[in-house]
Amino acid sequence: MRTLLSLILLFQILFTFGQGNARATKTNRTIEKQTLFGIQISPIIPTNFLEKSNYQYESDTVNYSIQNHTSVSYGVEIRHYFTYRFALNTGILYTKRNIDVDFSSQHSVSNKKLNDTTFTRQLQFTAFEIPIKASGYVRLSKQIYMSIAGGIHLNFYPSDIRVDNVYMQRAEHFGLNAFQFFQLGISGSLGWEYRTQNSGIFFIGASYQTHINNMAYVLLFEEETIHNADYFEPVKGSYFSIDIKYFFPFNEKNRK
Repeated sequence: MRTLLSLILLFQILFTFGQGNARATKTNRTIEKQTLFGIQISPIIPTNFLEKSNYQYESDTVNYSIQNHTSVSYGVEIRHYFTYRFALNTGILYTKRNIDVDFSSQHSVSNKKLNDTTFTRQLQFTAFEIPIKASGYVRLSKQIYMSIAGGIHLNFYPSDIRVDNVYMQRAEHFGLNAFQFFQLGISGSLGWEYRTQNSGIFFIGASYQTHINNMAYVLLFEEETIHNADYFEPVKGSYFSIDIKYFFPFNEKNRK
């Protein structure tokens, strides 16, 4: 909810600022009605600023932590400019999330050590993201535009993950539910792009995505089995990213 309210506020600020801008020249308006194809790479930075993404549990007998680390997302984007100030974006992104799990437990009876388990596991949880976002633009100079975008992400998680002592699953409960493969996210972004007709469009910006539900659930086992989990922890999928995009040159003849 906080992300959605922040996005609405940013849209208001953007278009209030843009009302004082003169109409773009005919050269700038050649992008209208164009559909462009682009490529994107985005380093992903986990953050606890708006939503908790790391977890720590401590007791007299058990300590464990789940840490989200820097990851990467890359893919393609299709953008259609209805006007030089408004566009619709979609595409598909491959996202790999790097997660470390540290676990240690020690149980004793009558001051004698009974069981001692310690392990560290590195997980790579993958997703395919389909964003559907609307973006608005303010012209800062002849070829430089500031943009703000917002919309939804359909996140598809193709499989669970199992390593020794750890199982990471997409749904809270086991079962053959097709909807457990998908998670819906809300995202907002701010960026700047440099538009050229012959060399394409260069974009750099930042995004924040929050998941409606938990991304996945981590099950921890003191013994190497997946039948009865000793500990269970939900994991949020929200993240902050730096977005670098390039769109191939548009053709004014196609617009005509």
